[in-house]
Amino acid sequence: MKQTGKHERLNIMKSANQFGRWGWFLPASAAVAILSAGCTTPKYRSFNDDFGESLHTKPTYSIQDKDAAHFTITVQEGTPSNGPERVTDVKAAASTIAHAECQRREWKKWKLDYVQERNLGWMHVVVAEITQEKYVEPAYPKPDGSP
Repeated sequence: MKQTGKHERLNIMKSANQFGRWGWFLPASAAVAILSAGCTTPKYRSFNDDFGESLHTKPTYSIQDKDAAHFTITVQEGTPSNGPERVTDVKAAASTIAHAECQRREWKKWKLDYVQERNLGWMHVVVAEITQEKYVEPAYPKPDGSP
């Protein structure tokens, strides 16, 4: 059996410590990336609880801001269903949420587009994009008849 000398053991230690002072950087960066990725997941809220409804599929939703004139709503079934309400409930919820959110933002006119609709087998998901549109105040004749 060969015995390892003192110099050979030092060489092994040097190669194990080849990253030097920066050896902690890669694992720390990976940990930060993993933890911050979990923070970007949207939080889903209960449509029935927030709007006082009792839809059979108990839709859940999240709102993601894009910019001052756009936001996105994602609505999904909270309870699986096989009937037509799986589609109608999530779309009705998306429309109601969009209306309430636009009123909260004091928008007078907006457009709702269903940009994505998925059937994940047990869950139906709808993604709607809401865009603020330019509102022009109607020009009513003045009481004296002048425009």
